[in-house]
Amino acid sequence: MLLPIVDVSQTNSAAVAEDLSSTVRDLGRVGEVLLCDCDAAVLPAANDSIIQDLIRVSPCFVLGGIKDEDQVRDLLRGGAHRVVLDSFAPMELLSRLPHHRVLVSIQCVDGVAVTNGRGRDLARAPVEALQVLAPYCSGFLCTFSNSDGSSAKPDINLIEELSQATSLYLAVRSDDFTLDEIQALDKLRVDVAARANQDFHVEGFTGCLNFDDGPIPTVVQDQHGQTLMLGWSNYQTLKRSLLTGEAVYCSANGVDVESVGDYPFLGEQRHRLLRAAADYSRRSLVFRVTPYASPFERGRYSRYGKGDRDFSLSSLHDIILARQKDPHPGSYTSFLFERDDRIPRKLTEELYELLTANTRNEIAWEAADVMYFLLAYLVKKGVSLDEVMSELMGRER
Repeated sequence: MLLPIVDVSQTNSAAVAEDLSSTVRDLGRVGEVLLCDCDAAVLPAANDSIIQDLIRVSPCFVLGGIKDEDQVRDLLRGGAHRVVLDSFAPMELLSRLPHHRVLVSIQCVDGVAVTNGRGRDLARAPVEALQVLAPYCSGFLCTFSNSDGSSAKPDINLIEELSQATSLYLAVRSDDFTLDEIQALDKLRVDVAARANQDFHVEGFTGCLNFDDGPIPTVVQDQHGQTLMLGWSNYQTLKRSLLTGEAVYCSANGVDVESVGDYPFLGEQRHRLLRAAADYSRRSLVFRVTPYASPFERGRYSRYGKGDRDFSLSSLHDIILARQKDPHPGSYTSFLFERDDRIPRKLTEELYELLTANTRNEIAWEAADVMYFLLAYLVKKGVSLDEVMSELMGRER
């Protein structure tokens, strides 16, 4: 499928930072977005704050000027799904990083790849480069150029050879492939990283799916992973969902359904589409959505089980956030946000009580208090639970 490229540069980012955020959000509905720091070579760190903001908007890979472990860790802690390092990065550096969060960019010039070999650049056959670097990463981004520096359209036969040489993720970078060629490469399990508008990326995503037997099943999950329903998507409803961000479905026989509200047992609940993901066979989908309904709204949240919303730290965070935005008389959570000192004071008090608790029940009780007030403190400071999880994931060795 397609891996959308978004360029981040001082020449335009300052003026259109909000547009960049919107672009990443829209393109992120078809999967990860590749953020390319175009100024990294001449203005190191100039775009760091913009990139840190964008990687919180949607799942992103980050490419450009990443030369040391601290840069990688900062990006991973900030929420980047993967970082892309050059193939001439020292093996020592690659060996210190979490391999499943690292991609290696391989530059092929006139069919020859350049990699680092104990401090000096080595020319290798592209397949050999993949084999040498495979133990240090989770996949590859291959770029092809001519000896004069101009970009070259990758040879399909070479790409097929590369895909057969590795079981890791593989993407090729080119703006020259047609939609038919992108579909052919998808059958090889090769993504195409390209700069294009949203319509092209949506066409590329939908065109890779198999609708030969009619609508395909679509598992709908909320942003925390709870399964809400099983819907159906045809080419038209999927394209509409990806372009508008409003999840729409069809019936199993292909009749369009305007919204999730037309499915039984869900009332008027509607879903904002965050992203879509296809299964390996391209015959089914997963929609990750955000229900528009309030977390306090009574009624069936899911079509599975009793229909209740699963309770988790994430859902508790959402409840606390909703009480901050919409205070209710008599609500203890709303009461906490009325004065700046209440939450820090209670958090300090509950931490002490947890550390001095003795029995198993007391420890569980006090730990629950600490978690509640800690989440309230995060809400007060505008820090999401996803940011905390990204920070923890970025510390992995």
